[in-house]
Amino acid sequence: MSQPTRIVFEVVLLGLCLFCVATFVVQHFMTSPRPSWHKELPNLALLFAFASTLVRSFRRRRARRMVG
Repeated sequence: MSQPTRIVFEVVLLGLCLFCVATFVVQHFMTSPRPSWHKELPNLALLFAFASTLVRSFRRRRARRMVG
């Protein structure tokens, strides 16, 4: 996977993380009943943030290996 592809992939994952957080906040202020997947949104946001961190660290590790 090329460097620009990794950057795009990382940005998409961070965007999904922010989308999950925003959706959770909006649904938190909704009247009952909330959707059944409401409680899973923070976990999904953490998962997307963790995945983007993995992509970012892989990119740095590869850059270090190519330089050194």
